[in-house]
Amino acid sequence: MAAAADTAATRPVPAADDLRALKRVVLSSLASRVPRGSNLWYRAVAPAVTALGAIVNNYIDVTGVQIPPTYDAVIHTLRYCGLGGRVPEFQAAWEELRATPDGRAVIVRCQAAAEGYELLGRLFLTKMADDRWMAAQLAAYYNGAAFMPVLAAAERYYRSHAAPPAIEAAPHVWPSLDSLLSHRYAPPYRPGGPPPQKWLLAVAPAMAVLERIVERLLDVTATPLTPTHDGIVETLQMLMLDELVPSFEAAWKTLRGTPNGRAVIQVCKAAWDGNVMLGCHNLSEVAASVPDLKSALRKEYAGEGYLPVLLAAAEYYYLDATADAAAAAGGAGSCE
Repeated sequence: MAAAADTAATRPVPAADDLRALKRVVLSSLASRVPRGSNLWYRAVAPAVTALGAIVNNYIDVTGVQIPPTYDAVIHTLRYCGLGGRVPEFQAAWEELRATPDGRAVIVRCQAAAEGYELLGRLFLTKMADDRWMAAQLAAYYNGAAFMPVLAAAERYYRSHAAPPAIEAAPHVWPSLDSLLSHRYAPPYRPGGPPPQKWLLAVAPAMAVLERIVERLLDVTATPLTPTHDGIVETLQMLMLDELVPSFEAAWKTLRGTPNGRAVIQVCKAAWDGNVMLGCHNLSEVAASVPDLKSALRKEYAGEGYLPVLLAAAEYYYLDATADAAAAAGGAGSCE
């Protein structure tokens, strides 16, 4: 059976002249085998959609605009967004894609994805495509399927052209916050009850910083938001607020660019590990109500190895508040 799977996966993709016929085969057989919108459906289309998104992202930020994964949709969007001058570049890239067997497989799978109403630049598809077990899972599940050579070929194209490089370690690594959770669930913990005040004090400065960032884009109390990069981006895209993603990404890049900002990110992740979301428990008010957060944290968490992380996040909170106040004062006399 393994040999049959290998044969199917390595069978050549038809030539460009047969692309239309191949699309019909793939679309009909894939749709009959896998319900659209299912986890297996997403796995079948994620590598191709991500690969095409990486190409189109050279001309327009695909995370911030809704573009179906088709040639016509990309051309239309570029022109609609005033980027008609980039159309010839995309057309050349498309012809280059169409000229190779693996590139044609990407096109065919993107056509199937478009039939299922998928879009370029969706973070959840990008993360799914990056799953290193994807190829083995597809081969195991779709063994013998007529479209298996196309799935395998598009997967190869993604791995060789669009898979992200290994992420370099941050230049400043803070101590782990794993043991901070012991204060989140300290006795007398009650399921569904409010977190202890001591634990809220630890996460409030960082969560307040992230709430400030998100509040510039939308009401953080209106929609539950996970206090992580991926959680916020995926929620914005799910709510069809794609146009807000680039602004959030820019703010997140600024946050990640300093040691104290990375401490904020780490503390927010700890808050999420403790099942606290943005806009909950009045964390911005908790942070603002403490006259000296750093002194309070030193008192409550004296001797803890992760105390420097909490202090760094609190330092960023104060600097961020000062910058916000200065920006507001500077814009008070604007006529715009």
